[in-house]
Amino acid sequence: MDFVTDDIAIGDGVEAEDEKMVMGLGITHVLNVHPMKMDYKKVCYARIPWHDEENLKRLDEALDFMDKALKNGGKVLVICGAGFERSPLTVFAYLHRKRGLCIGDALDIVRTKRPQSDIHLSWLGGWLNFTPEESLNYRRYF
Repeated sequence: MDFVTDDIAIGDGVEAEDEKMVMGLGITHVLNVHPMKMDYKKVCYARIPWHDEENLKRLDEALDFMDKALKNGGKVLVICGAGFERSPLTVFAYLHRKRGLCIGDALDIVRTKRPQSDIHLSWLGGWLNFTPEESLNYRRYF
């Protein structure tokens, strides 16, 4: 499990199984973006699976869950099966869409804090909002 910011962590399903450990890290909310189900008693939990362009409405739901939790002072753990594709991509999307970071900065933060991340921006399709400068250099992000 890796904290990408002070209030957002990325993990995998195995790490997230231990609710006591999750709570010990100050995590108040767990967002599961994978089809697997988890069972939490005390941590606020949402299972919002998504994986490609067909499910981008689900991604917006996931970002809204994160945003509400964080605006209320919570800490969010975002998990998927292995913790290197969907969960990092979800955190990237949150940093870009909700915190206003440019694509390059959001990618750099996630890839630096979670080096095993394998972010597939192509999964986001037309959901991304490239700035004019990013549009000129879009290939560097893929």
